[in-house]
Amino acid sequence: MALMRLANPFPIGDCSPRLRNAILGEFQGRCPTLQEVFSIPAKQWLKVPGVGQTLLTELEAIMQNRLEQTKGQVSAQMTDAELIARLELLLHDLKRLSHEVQTRLDNVSKSRPRTGGSNH
Repeated sequence: MALMRLANPFPIGDCSPRLRNAILGEFQGRCPTLQEVFSIPAKQWLKVPGVGQTLLTELEAIMQNRLEQTKGQVSAQMTDAELIARLELLLHDLKRLSHEVQTRLDNVSKSRPRTGGSNH
C-alpha cells in the first residue's frame, strides 16, 4: 500500500467531469496537490462556481477514499518532509479555525445591545 503523500497530485481522474472542471477552475487550470484540496473546508468548496452539495459529496468521498487507503500507517513510516507537510496543514487548519471562532465572537459581541451607564 502506497503512503499518501500530501504533496502528490490530487486524483483528478477519479472525479466526474463537472467536479474536475470545478477543481481545475478553482486552481486556475492546474491539478492541485492533495494538501491543497484537503486544506479547503467544505463551506469554502460550496462557494466555488459549479460546486453544490452533490459535487461536494463526491469530492468528500474521493478524499475519504484517499484517507482510508492510508489507515494503519503510522507516522514512523512518513518522511520528515511528509511530517512537516502534515504539520503545516494542521497549523493552517488551526489558524483558519481560530480566525473563524474570533470572527464569530466579534460578530456576537457587535450584535449584543450595549447598556449605557453603570449599575452603581
